[in-house]
Amino acid sequence: MVHAEDIGRHVPISFVVYLKPPFDQIDTFIESVKQSVDRSFEITFVTDVQKQEVGLSLLEKGYQVLVNSTDLGQAASFNQGVALSQGDPIVFLTSDILLDSLLVEPLKYLLVPEIGAATIPVRGNSEVKKKELVGTQLSANFLDGCFMISRRAFDLIGFFKEDGAFPGWERVDYTARLNAALLTNHSFPELYTEKAKSASKVEVDSFEVEKTFGELLVEYSQGEKPFYHDRNYHRNHAFREPLGFISICLPVAGSLADLKKSFKELKKATPLLKEVDHEFIFVAERPKKLVRDWLLKQKAAVVFNPTSLSSASVKNQCLALAQGDPIVLLDAGLGLPEGWLERALEILALPRLGITGVPSGEENYELVKMGGVEVGIKKGAVSSCRVIPRRSVEIIGYFNEGSQFWGNEDLDYGIRLMLAGFLTTYVPRLKATRLGKAELSQESSKSLTADELTQKVQEYIDKKLPIKVERTQYRF
Repeated sequence: MVHAEDIGRHVPISFVVYLKPPFDQIDTFIESVKQSVDRSFEITFVTDVQKQEVGLSLLEKGYQVLVNSTDLGQAASFNQGVALSQGDPIVFLTSDILLDSLLVEPLKYLLVPEIGAATIPVRGNSEVKKKELVGTQLSANFLDGCFMISRRAFDLIGFFKEDGAFPGWERVDYTARLNAALLTNHSFPELYTEKAKSASKVEVDSFEVEKTFGELLVEYSQGEKPFYHDRNYHRNHAFREPLGFISICLPVAGSLADLKKSFKELKKATPLLKEVDHEFIFVAERPKKLVRDWLLKQKAAVVFNPTSLSSASVKNQCLALAQGDPIVLLDAGLGLPEGWLERALEILALPRLGITGVPSGEENYELVKMGGVEVGIKKGAVSSCRVIPRRSVEIIGYFNEGSQFWGNEDLDYGIRLMLAGFLTTYVPRLKATRLGKAELSQESSKSLTADELTQKVQEYIDKKLPIKVERTQYRF
């Protein structure tokens, strides 16, 4: 017989923690998290440069830390943590809360299909009782204190909304969306979390909370508003919609001089960034102090990982965190030619376009004209500078982290795009340069013959491998 507590035990629990003062009890907080679970877990701390000292101390303790250039607030920070997380369920906390209860019982309840979330309230916070609001009978067990949400609930209703009218509005809104999706938030009043003694307290009018919840529930339940919320920007490239938001992702490797030079050349070669909203995302693995200090001075989101990652894992963290469309995924230490982005956007407007990019080595591609636009058709891997429309990520997912050597994930990604009916291309007649000591792996730069590529594609077909790769895990 399989007991409920054993289901999905192999899947880690993801903790997403928004850093809040007081910070003198951070070790006590971490210990309370460790004592609350009986299985493997991961923790992502989200903070900003004003609290970087605390964040970097957590990196030294072996935890993943995301540092933003400004404080984005709790809702946006939680969303970033969800994007980076890979476990199930996802547990949300602020660092001024201490867990004094085991999470075993709430974890079991999340296995019930109609329960999407579970809450362990802060001691002293009174539970809102059932009452009539806007003519609807509802159970207002709001997400509070320590709360956890199953990954299937996130798949169904999406991320937190980030434009709340009062502190904690995003949790009231999420509770309403859960209810509208016929999922409940099960509260455990017999289990409590504790606020740190010196933690700040925010007073919110309980009547306003209840009234807001009732109004939101009616709007979502009656279809006036969609209960699914996507944090990402989408652009219809085929219709050449105006650019709204671009994500540029850069893995951190090599010397500080090479990093600064490549970043400076990137901005110089991309004047379009002066006119279009964009974000920079750096993914680093415990960089040296000089590199770390420079990263924290940039207007960017920086993911600090405590351990070394494969190149596929680094790329996947970039794809997961990025909100723009397209997503530009660069190799470290790359110098790009002027006009590269404008040329890439022209190609993205073509039918069935899955990816385009700018090579850094000698690449063999077929030069064709489509709709008056010159395109380099490259069957297989597109590497160095990759410009990926969001629809490609939604259809084929992430890079395969099971690749056996550096760069093989690019080939795998290209094959899956081809199997999905998309074209893999380069911007013709443009070439990126590699700066400093950055070198392209011989294995990854190798071009496949037509027969070799056909064999790789046939392997996918014969083994019935899925073309969509996920990076997250599910308990069931």
